[in-house]
Amino acid sequence: MKTVINHTTKRFEFRAYVASSYAPLIKLKEEGDRTGFNKLMERVLPSIKQYLSRQLKIAVNKKALPVKKYSVEDFVDELFIEAFENIHEVKEASQLYSWLFKEANEILDDAIVDEDFDNTYFKNIDNYTKVEWDAMEENFSVDGDGDLVMLEELDDNSYPKQDYTLQDVFIEDEEFGFIKRLNEKLSEEEIKKQIDLVLHLLPMSMRTIFELTINQQFDTEEIAQIKNLSIQEVEQILANARHIILTSFVTKYLSQ
Repeated sequence: MKTVINHTTKRFEFRAYVASSYAPLIKLKEEGDRTGFNKLMERVLPSIKQYLSRQLKIAVNKKALPVKKYSVEDFVDELFIEAFENIHEVKEASQLYSWLFKEANEILDDAIVDEDFDNTYFKNIDNYTKVEWDAMEENFSVDGDGDLVMLEELDDNSYPKQDYTLQDVFIEDEEFGFIKRLNEKLSEEEIKKQIDLVLHLLPMSMRTIFELTINQQFDTEEIAQIKNLSIQEVEQILANARHIILTSFVTKYLSQ
């Protein structure tokens, strides 16, 4: 629990630091100092670079983008340009962090659209049987940190691992009984691995919204702005993601 609290505190501290950079960035933009602007941007981008690295890896794995055609630095360079040209869209310092994520997300989405891949890879995993869940684990392994990853991701150290918990999935009062039963049946490591497994199988847009909620602590209004969706759409996609993860636990561990 202390680790989760510490991570959350650090995220909010960093968001405050990004907000404090708003006025200096506006000043540098007005002075036309692109070099100074970019140097300051470098200091506010660590979380976004990690996010872009993760999303690029997912896009490649799901064949939404070709292997080795794009790099994180390609997207970051474009983000520098977009930020310098359009930072006046940000009306308040507190909005800068989510606005940068929105711009980064649009850059990545544009690359995916330009590639025009046919994303027919998604199967309705909501209907997987226990046998299928067990078989699916054969496509996964454990990396050096003990985290479940797809076999082709074993060399990816670009994104900090998130220790997902049942509380990230079961949020309704009537679902608390599931938490008790699963905690009695499974270890923390088994719970984390099952959530990781399902996330790897979700459509990229659904997985991104779940990760923005849990990893980055954005609320639904902020995510709606980042993803150019309505709040209702974000809430529905997030609910669908949680439902699929919940169903996977019930099917695999509580249906016997």
